[in-house]
Amino acid sequence: MKTLLIFENDTDTVDIITSLYEYSTFNVVKSARKLSIDEIAHINPNIIILDHLLDDGFGGDLCLEIKMNSSTKHIPIILYSASNHVEQLATTNFANAFISKPFDLYYFIDMVNLLAL
Repeated sequence: MKTLLIFENDTDTVDIITSLYEYSTFNVVKSARKLSIDEIAHINPNIIILDHLLDDGFGGDLCLEIKMNSSTKHIPIILYSASNHVEQLATTNFANAFISKPFDLYYFIDMVNLLAL
């Protein structure tokens, strides 16, 4: 089973994404806060879904940390945000893809399936 790690502090969004994968080949791990690189490496996700605004910082910063670490840089990351600058945030922080909020659920599913290792 593949693991999808989602960083999101909005419980409604977490519930929607979790329900999308409830009966799929993905185990969904959720966090409203930034995790350490060691914690992320231990979870060993096949893909990370990362909101830019978290309770304890910016997802873009965490994305850069993940991509700069040799033990986690291979993990595909989709950065998403309601910001008009989400594409620039994704590029600057080496995310594999970006999605603007609000997002189309079918597009979201397609991106996850395309990028998941």
